[in-house]
Amino acid sequence: MRELEHEGFEVPYLLSLIDELPLAFETKEPWRLWTSLCCLSINLQDRERWEEASDVLETTWHLVDADWPEGESLDVALRLGEHYVLIDRSADAARLYRAAARRAGAGGRRALRVAQTALLLPGEAQRAEGRYRRLLREAAAARDRCAETDVELGLARALLAQGRATEAASHAWRAHQLAEHPVNAGDALLTVAAALESLGALRLAGQAYWSPSLGHPRPTVRWRALAGLVRVLSGMGDRMSFERWRRFGERLGGDMPSPTFEVEFVVEAARGLTRFGFSEAARRFLASAAGRLDDLGCASAAPRLLKAEQELGAVAAGLNLVEAKQLPPALETVADGVARLGDPPSPPDTP
Repeated sequence: MRELEHEGFEVPYLLSLIDELPLAFETKEPWRLWTSLCCLSINLQDRERWEEASDVLETTWHLVDADWPEGESLDVALRLGEHYVLIDRSADAARLYRAAARRAGAGGRRALRVAQTALLLPGEAQRAEGRYRRLLREAAAARDRCAETDVELGLARALLAQGRATEAASHAWRAHQLAEHPVNAGDALLTVAAALESLGALRLAGQAYWSPSLGHPRPTVRWRALAGLVRVLSGMGDRMSFERWRRFGERLGGDMPSPTFEVEFVVEAARGLTRFGFSEAARRFLASAAGRLDDLGCASAAPRLLKAEQELGAVAAGLNLVEAKQLPPALETVADGVARLGDPPSPPDTP
């Protein structure tokens, strides 16, 4: 593996690898290193060190052989595929999924076909929908709950990409109900929130956004949920809750920085400040975040936040208080389930 060029936030993961190496080699079980390698790759992605992240994941994939447990080998393939999508190498992701399917069991092949179908989004959402519906029938027949969860969520995203938010919310909520792991449940709830927000159900969307914004282990999901939450709170005119969650995001960025993924939150928080009439504070907030994120190695943050600052003038001063008067009857179950999550509480003092 090519020597890493920098020192800093990745050091804990490298130390963990050093601790795990002797046992992995002694037992001839290299898959014991995967958790630390996966965490290291996420850290590198977060700082836009794409080549180094590719090195970590591709080298790990080359270590995978028939002796690896199927769960670990499948996870390596899916993580590397996701990485290829992030760096606009979808064709490489498709080839990887096909290669991985040749060594996987029935459940693994289904998971890889779900991942392959996701490559069609958003441009070929209708085609993806057809594939997801076939996969859903197959997963249900095999009583593969894990696959059903993933397919329901993929189908929801395909429907949302087509503007069919009512159907999307129902399928995403079904994925949330099926999920057996908090990571999958949080992913599904984020899609429920996005669908409800697009329908104008801002209070329900806020109720769905707040949970993954607190406890989700994936920084991508956590920051997207925080961005959605401050967006709907500002849209509802709830200035006090908006400010509490905006400050929570600031503390989270200071204590557990995630430069690439928190840019969307920073943009939405600045827009919210502008909606409440604090345009100068919004500009200072963007400038401060741009400098901090650039120092942390996110080269794309400054231009993205500069663009957001230039667009603040187009953000209407005043609030958009349009709330859906009544959701379609098909969403009664979803609305009842989300309402039981409760309104966003005051965020914790410590992220």
